[in-house]
Amino acid sequence: EIASDRLAALAILRDWYNPALLWIMNGAPWQVEHAAQIRDVFRGVPVADNQAYDHEAGWINRFGDPGVRDAERFIAINNKIAHAMRERFGIAADRIDLIYHGAEMARATPRPVGPGHVAEIRRGFGLDPALPTFGMIGRLSAQKRPMDLVALAKRAGPRVQFAWTGPGELASEVASAAPANFHLIPSQADVRPVLEMLDGLVITSEFEGLPVAMLEALAMGVPVLSTDVGAISEVLA
Repeated sequence: EIASDRLAALAILRDWYNPALLWIMNGAPWQVEHAAQIRDVFRGVPVADNQAYDHEAGWINRFGDPGVRDAERFIAINNKIAHAMRERFGIAADRIDLIYHGAEMARATPRPVGPGHVAEIRRGFGLDPALPTFGMIGRLSAQKRPMDLVALAKRAGPRVQFAWTGPGELASEVASAAPANFHLIPSQADVRPVLEMLDGLVITSEFEGLPVAMLEALAMGVPVLSTDVGAISEVLA
């Protein structure tokens, strides 16, 4: 009943707006389970599927499902994903568009920052103003592997401090395991102060497409150390 109600609602939206294109991003389990029915609702409307954020994990494994394969265009955010679409699923190369992520550069415009300003920012977030500071901006989720950064903080000891900015389902687990030199910072609408106080961004993710946090860090002149996932090595090279 819920499925039929949702499909009926999509049909109403279709009739209201008469879309020229259906661009699907960040799908949900319900959507992939009903991809064939959704395609029927929008029959005659070109569909662009922009949902694969890794070449091995997640949405890429649903490209053999009915309805998903019926899209007219497939958006790959890095070469590994485009390769998986072609080689694993036999999608024709002329139906795949390789479009790398961008970032809103207004969020990452560098400005003159002196040691005093950096110390003030660190102090404001409850960090030691004098210690080298490394960290990450992202969700505290299994994909991002924040416990790996916690482990690194323990290995580095008190001569270095680490900060993770962002919420997530692993927040309680990370907070319980974090040593004194590991700090959790709430989400920030303006990430520039966080990036300005970091000596480096450390990405521990199990998989990524192309993290916007990395693009923003590089735009701010912050070095990045990362696991070799997604398009990260392409960009850093």
